[in-house]
Amino acid sequence: ASAQKNLEKLLRGPTEDEAATAKANLERARIALERAQTEYDKVSWIGGVGALPQALALEQATIDYEAAQAAYRLATQGATEAQIEAARAQVAQAEASLKRLLDSPTDAELAGAEAQVAQARAQLQRLVTGPSQEEVRIAQAQVEQAKVSLEQARLQRENAILRAPFAGVVAEVNLQVGEQVQAALPAVVLLDDSTFHITVTVDEMDITAVQEGQEAEVLLDALPNRTLRGHVARISPAAAQTAGVTGYLVRVNLDTSEPALRPGMNAAVDIITAHAEGVLVLPNRAIQFDRRTNKTFVDKVVGTNLVRTEVQLGGQGDQVSQVLSGLQEGDQVAIRSVSSLQQLRMVFER
Repeated sequence: ASAQKNLEKLLRGPTEDEAATAKANLERARIALERAQTEYDKVSWIGGVGALPQALALEQATIDYEAAQAAYRLATQGATEAQIEAARAQVAQAEASLKRLLDSPTDAELAGAEAQVAQARAQLQRLVTGPSQEEVRIAQAQVEQAKVSLEQARLQRENAILRAPFAGVVAEVNLQVGEQVQAALPAVVLLDDSTFHITVTVDEMDITAVQEGQEAEVLLDALPNRTLRGHVARISPAAAQTAGVTGYLVRVNLDTSEPALRPGMNAAVDIITAHAEGVLVLPNRAIQFDRRTNKTFVDKVVGTNLVRTEVQLGGQGDQVSQVLSGLQEGDQVAIRSVSSLQQLRMVFER
């Protein structure tokens, strides 16, 4: 009755745990095979590739995968008819031997028969009831090892992917499949075409007036009729020497996008360090500075005479300066030159 009951359990097939373990082993073998195939593909172009470790690893991974497939089929399909019939035959033979020996056995024969029956029943029970606790622990360890291998495979796969630090356009590809990589050569040149910036050098005499966030006007040689707006995004803390002149690199980001813009275009940049409206300005060429008195003055035209007039200046630019006092709108000043003295109404309201 007990043997019949065990056989019925055997006929019902393997447990869910056995099937899950076999499936995990199969998945681990599949990942290992894919990893081995990837490593082999990297060197497949090399002569004599069959002798390389990558080829041997691929062959072993293929064998392991096929073995895992067979184990998985066995776990999901359960014991075969031949196994069941063999177990039945062993139980029947052992029981028949025990019955025969019970009629007139010796002690040794009886013990041997009982051992055979116990062994046959244990084998049948193993097929029916599944693995022991020790086997379960071994299988669990294998599952944990498979998880570690899977995580390592995922990590290797992530490391094999070259991810761009920002969204853009690939401008250059300097490597082809199979070429040796040089440390100093970038594999790919990536351009951010969503925003453009310009790096300019500001003289050390002017850098103190430049601050991050200030507005800038950009004029491109390729777009002479367009003035683009930008702002100071970054000022380098380190000085840059160019032909003996000390300057600082300043990055100006463009605030608007222009379809015609291309990387590498030449540009001129005006950084607006101060802004004033409704003020008097005059050309810097008309301004004179007295080093003895540290005062600023101009030659004001009064009739046919030139009157030296002290002026107070505000903001100063490359071409003009702001007049705070000393002149009024409409006054005439003289601009001195080497050849002659010219009178010109240069004071105007901007």
